[in-house]
Amino acid sequence: MFRGIGFAILMAATPLGVHSFAQSLDTSNGKQVVVNYSDLDLSSPAGAQALIERMRRAANQACAPSPDRRSFMYPFYRTCVADALDRGVASVNSPVVAELYRGNPTLLAAK
Repeated sequence: MFRGIGFAILMAATPLGVHSFAQSLDTSNGKQVVVNYSDLDLSSPAGAQALIERMRRAANQACAPSPDRRSFMYPFYRTCVADALDRGVASVNSPVVAELYRGNPTLLAAK
């Protein structure tokens, strides 16, 4: 069984060409990165953390290129990455992944 998360970035219709995020696997004009997590146990903190790291790398890749931190575009890039991660974590529907991502390990302490 294949499990994956797709990240797609679509160009917004703005004069600056600012990127906006939309999760979609069937877009033909955006970037898409699939994160496979069929090898991970999402009920364990180690598996959940591994997925978050994979999603972080995929979000950086999907939102690329990363502008210089001094560029006026950098905040848009960071927003793109954060939105991609937020949507990716939500789409997995795993309480352990969500708690680790939020930095709130209360659920994990109960296990």
